[in-house]
Amino acid sequence: MDFVQSGYRGSLIADIRSGWCFARLRRQSLQWGMDPALVAQAAELCPALWDYADATHAVMYADADLRIVLDRIWHGYPDAPQFALAVFRGGRMRVLWNFQHWPQRWTITR
Repeated sequence: MDFVQSGYRGSLIADIRSGWCFARLRRQSLQWGMDPALVAQAAELCPALWDYADATHAVMYADADLRIVLDRIWHGYPDAPQFALAVFRGGRMRVLWNFQHWPQRWTITR
């Protein structure tokens, strides 16, 4: 299953919506973890995510959203930013956003 089949429509509107969602989330204090069941659920919803990045950095479930942050080994100019955020709601990907710096208000429990 690719990004389009998982519900993500790569368009200017989708990019604006993804950027707005990330801007809202980065201002919140979020507690991320590494629940293997949530990682498996994300992998089932969109296996193509792991073609897009190298590893799972953190996952969480909140506000009816499955949120996953992926990490890239190679990152920074000219490569893509280090992290990618994907947000699933109702089994469909709603957000896909790249970012370089981990927000200060986010913490990870391992």
